[in-house]
Amino acid sequence: MDGKKRKITTKRYIIPTLVVVLVATLLLVFGSRGQDDIPEKHVIEATHNYLVNRAEQLQGNHALLKKHEISWAFSSAVMSATIEAAHSDDRLGKSVQIHLDSGDTWSEVAHEIPTWSNALEMLAQNRGNGLWVVSIGDWELEFNERTAEVKAGNNEAAKLLEEITLRTYHNTKYGYSVDYPPELNVLDVIQEAVSISYVSSDGTMERAIFLNCLPKILSLSLRDYAEQRVKSFGHESYQIGMAEGNAAVGGIVADIVGLRFDYLSGKIAYDARWYFIERDDKVYEILSIARPMPSGIETSLFDPYTSFRFQP
Repeated sequence: MDGKKRKITTKRYIIPTLVVVLVATLLLVFGSRGQDDIPEKHVIEATHNYLVNRAEQLQGNHALLKKHEISWAFSSAVMSATIEAAHSDDRLGKSVQIHLDSGDTWSEVAHEIPTWSNALEMLAQNRGNGLWVVSIGDWELEFNERTAEVKAGNNEAAKLLEEITLRTYHNTKYGYSVDYPPELNVLDVIQEAVSISYVSSDGTMERAIFLNCLPKILSLSLRDYAEQRVKSFGHESYQIGMAEGNAAVGGIVADIVGLRFDYLSGKIAYDARWYFIERDDKVYEILSIARPMPSGIETSLFDPYTSFRFQP
């Protein structure tokens, strides 16, 4: 008998909640008004967009997953605040739709989420002087209206920002720099041959960037040099063309299909891009590899060429 009473009591709470949320959503969809003067809406959207744009720099599959995580966290926080506001005794404020778009067509995260201004006030608090604190789940984020920048307000937010921020490697001997994903580690003992890589717990190299600085062979053009380097590894399928995306550096690129390094992880066929840049009496090589993803999933290959710079 007690069990039946508990079930009935549970239903009494669940049904009103669903009704409130359904009615509130319908009202919001058909009656959003006065959204331009709700600063919390703009602050939350700007914070979300800052993080998504930062995560985009990770490139490929890693960027997609991180952007989806961010958009889902923001959407969940807004929906939770909306439900809490619907059950509170306070007035709901103005109806509003908040736009949260990760920029990926496959994402299931809602782009337009109906809510109330009072719900958004639970998530964004104005601290004065253009500074806001935006609370999204475990993340406490500090948004600066004057600079449009986001900083961490707690350890969880600091970890998020670290995970979506590229690091920069500076080679002091040969005077160049390049960006790389934060989970990769740098090994540059001699600086002529630099390895920036991520190795899984079972010893498999998942992703890597190899930077080489070699003497120029005067008898070979840069294209001939590149072809000989690629062929020396026994590759059967590749293309060599002009590099794009970094006009300040120039060079050529070899797009290689099914690249295999016999000395890496049991002859795994890595996705790869290989750049060759001629400068003065040297040839700089940038080889980026990644363990291939299953069919239908975007590559995890990172292209460092767009950030490669020679120091003045």
